[in-house]
Amino acid sequence: MLSGDRVDVRLFFRPLAAEGATDADASWEQGWRTLTRLEQRDRAHLERARGLGDLFRPRSRQAAFGLCLAASVQPLTVGRVKVYFDTLAAGTERNRQVLAEALNRIGLGAAWSWLQEHDPAGMTHLMPAFFALDVDGSPDARVKFYTTVAERSASQLAARLAPFSDTARRTAAGFLENTAVDAAEALAQPGVRPTLCWSMTARCHHRPVDATLYLPFNQYAPEGGQTLGRLRKTLAPRHFRAIERLVTRHAAVVPPNEPENPFHWAATKLVRDRESLTLYISAAAVDAARTAGH
Repeated sequence: MLSGDRVDVRLFFRPLAAEGATDADASWEQGWRTLTRLEQRDRAHLERARGLGDLFRPRSRQAAFGLCLAASVQPLTVGRVKVYFDTLAAGTERNRQVLAEALNRIGLGAAWSWLQEHDPAGMTHLMPAFFALDVDGSPDARVKFYTTVAERSASQLAARLAPFSDTARRTAAGFLENTAVDAAEALAQPGVRPTLCWSMTARCHHRPVDATLYLPFNQYAPEGGQTLGRLRKTLAPRHFRAIERLVTRHAAVVPPNEPENPFHWAATKLVRDRESLTLYISAAAVDAARTAGH
């Protein structure tokens, strides 16, 4: 995540089995071992997460991943730990029920009701299977879930966001314009759909406090030059120079017919104190680009 001069490097991963193939049960067990160790080091507060444990423990063959984790990487430790629960834990047919029950248990049932009324399109297109929970114990700790952007034009997306916030509507339009080479037609393209994530906190329990728009960046700006042209507009110069090296190195090693843009997703918060941009890249792409630089 880049915001002004600030850089926040975050790792997202699925815990793997100690040996053999990894299934949802293995990721669940390994993930909780990691969370417990973080709690012992005062890096996680697990009261809310434990209160949801029985709801998200994998108990269906349709469970997608069990449990995933993310954290900000710091020189000697990690921070801002987040757990990603699997809303398909009890099967695809119970996805919505599990999500609603989780929000009610942690006191956010009113926010769920608000979304039922004000975002019917999103509630129709819930994206399985992530339910994300900050584990820092603060009243500002975020709870997030994800919806698919089924809208096929910027005007349709603006209409969807209007009941939430005029700021969100304007930010989404600007972000699409700055990210996609052909912003007017981007949402009508076939392929990976954008995602809209709703964010809630205990401090404001009656409705979402923010939303994040995720755009498939290497689909909307696949060429290296297009990527850099988009990023040059939004990044501070020193951050742009670092990203430029990464994009250039990636373009030198990427197989033919694959995007030169190494970033699968670009995301921004739609209601926020200051402008930010989050770029998502795989560890494999980083390693390949680093190797190309030697």
